[in-house]
Amino acid sequence: MNNKLIFLRHAPTLIDPNISTDQRGIKPESIDNLTALSNLSDFQNINAIYSSTKNRAILTAGIFASKNNLNIIQIEELAEINKPGADKLSPEDYRQLKLQIFSDFNFSVNNSETANQALIRFTQAIDVIDSSNIGKNILIVSHGITMSLYFAQLQNQLSDILNRWDKFKFLNYGVIQNGIMIKDIV
Repeated sequence: MNNKLIFLRHAPTLIDPNISTDQRGIKPESIDNLTALSNLSDFQNINAIYSSTKNRAILTAGIFASKNNLNIIQIEELAEINKPGADKLSPEDYRQLKLQIFSDFNFSVNNSETANQALIRFTQAIDVIDSSNIGKNILIVSHGITMSLYFAQLQNQLSDILNRWDKFKFLNYGVIQNGIMIKDIV
């Protein structure tokens, strides 16, 4: 890695059962939090912004794009682990699903992607982003499970993923500079 990569979890999701999970936005009160975050030293002098193709990640990245007069490069591989039907679960059932995903990295929701597969996909996307840029400050806006897995793997803490997940909040961010973790995401 030859860049400063700033990983940011998207802002809290605006839940609306009439809107698909891919198109859901962010809570309006998040704008003030994002503006304050954009003023922190880690978010200064951003040269490139990448996000998943999910609306909540794009909207989160938008504050930084506007401030830095940059376009958002959307990459599907930065998406959350694929969990078909999960958006229809109750909060408690969704929590149980996450526990199952983190307890068995080969578990698949309705024969879709496993945590191991999501981690490989996400890691490969980060490698492409890093190798496509030289000496830049890059903001990467993505999702909770994939970034939890990625940062846990970097620190050989996959066995502690449930504890890490409990600490991981919306708008948490982590920093990796020249391949060295400067700030953990939790």
